[in-house]
Amino acid sequence: MARFHTLRRCPLTAQFWFLGLDARQGDLALRGFRKSPSPQGSSLYTLDDLTLHSAGLTLDLPGGALHFNRRTQTFTRNGRT
Repeated sequence: MARFHTLRRCPLTAQFWFLGLDARQGDLALRGFRKSPSPQGSSLYTLDDLTLHSAGLTLDLPGGALHFNRRTQTFTRNGRT
């Protein structure tokens, strides 16, 4: 009998790969993102309340910032998962 294991995959993995390509080709800047240096790693790309970084993203919302961490594949808001 065959056994199958399903691994949870983060749906944003491919999206971040494509965003990285867009950043390298300058397409994010063409779409209005502002590039700025980051204290660690790659540059930050900001458009309105959204900030992208190779480590994840931050979306500033009225109730607090929503963070996505690519390494842990988790979302947090106000320090809570």
